[in-house]
Amino acid sequence: MDRDGWSAFVEPKQGPSGWAGLVRYDSFESDESIPDSTQQRVIAGGGYWFVWPRSKVGLVVTNEHVNYDLPTRLDENRILLQMHFEF
Repeated sequence: MDRDGWSAFVEPKQGPSGWAGLVRYDSFESDESIPDSTQQRVIAGGGYWFVWPRSKVGLVVTNEHVNYDLPTRLDENRILLQMHFEF
């Protein structure tokens, strides 16, 4: 089995606190010997970070879309809301 793929990620931020955005793109072929085994994934979203002297809280929302080349497999779409704590 021979696999192939690549990924790119960008996260522009205001600084340690404030607004942030993110975009990720993945292209992956799970088995080159099987036709139409490629999938593309796009994740895009944003968040806001609150910073205090000894802690940090982030609220992040993302939308993930996965597109499969295989006609028998349905595409996927997910929305994710997260809260991150650092202390």
